[in-house]
Amino acid sequence: MYSRVILYQRIKKILENKIRKISTTKTKKNSAYHVATRDWIKGDLVKVNDYDITGLPSSYYGLISDEPVSEAQLKFWPALNVYCLFDGLLRPVELYKLELVSSAK
Repeated sequence: MYSRVILYQRIKKILENKIRKISTTKTKKNSAYHVATRDWIKGDLVKVNDYDITGLPSSYYGLISDEPVSEAQLKFWPALNVYCLFDGLLRPVELYKLELVSSAK
């Protein structure tokens, strides 16, 4: 468990440094950010933006899995299964919480 936490912290630090280096591009007309959309692919590295039990924002990194989500979950809210790198669990995560860090392709 201890080695998994160290690995998670290293990956998080590397990704945060990578994100800082990437500059956002603005369009000249309306100064809005350019947002590209695509379907989620198995193996995409994502950042899950969530809230902890106290209501404070928290985030963790994970990989998109190809395991199907239950039908009951899909009727309630669209979600994907994400393998959490911090604790090694497969969790259903709503789509609005996901942010793409690195593409699988």
